[in-house]
Amino acid sequence: MIPRSYLDGWADGKGMVDVADLAKGRSTTTAIINATVVSYAYRTEILSTDLEGQFAKVESAGISALRKLRRTDTLTQGEIRAAIAFLDMYRERGLYADQAKTQTPAVLLMQDRSLQEAELSLGDRMVLASYMNETVEFDQLGIETWPWSIWDCTNALTGDGALTLWREANSTAVTTITFPLSPTKILVIGRKLSRSVDINLVTVLKSRRWLIAQRGMFDEKKISLIAKNHNPGPLRWISLKEKGISLDLEVS
Repeated sequence: MIPRSYLDGWADGKGMVDVADLAKGRSTTTAIINATVVSYAYRTEILSTDLEGQFAKVESAGISALRKLRRTDTLTQGEIRAAIAFLDMYRERGLYADQAKTQTPAVLLMQDRSLQEAELSLGDRMVLASYMNETVEFDQLGIETWPWSIWDCTNALTGDGALTLWREANSTAVTTITFPLSPTKILVIGRKLSRSVDINLVTVLKSRRWLIAQRGMFDEKKISLIAKNHNPGPLRWISLKEKGISLDLEVS
């Protein structure tokens, strides 16, 4: 459910990463080809949209731009648009990361005006949600004209909730977007953000099911404690550090 072309930024020389599954309360070391895999998660059962095909096109164009950002290379305008599309897709998929097997009852109005009971898959729901305009679209924010910068760091995590929108207190306007590019690079778009902000903590709190780290960073006690504070949806806003959890991020 997290693109493996993106996860390769966390892989060791053998293509291995640490994966925490918060739904199961456990972590494992696995190859990125097997990480966060849910078979047929985005297949539509009722609608005819090829959601997997759409995602594949966005991933293909976007990951090339993200890899240039990891190298701190300058992007063309076309590459910036591809990166924005990737970030938009990543955020959308993250919102449903803990709902891959959820079936939603529905009633279909057929062409002959008859009614038919059905169950919507996650893919069906995501296609329908795309027409409802309930979330902020990045192209509406105009972030291609915002400042883009890269933070150097060590031990950055990622997860299905790793893309974060920041607002000023008492405001609804998004001012900054952050996204881990690798364990050593964090993309910052928009206004400057204090480097003392614990991006790892925010990633853990916002992720609904999956966390990814470099091999050897997770341990079972740490993941078990995080999972115990995990409701359906994001984690409760608690201080994991007060519970003895160190998330190890260092930003320079």
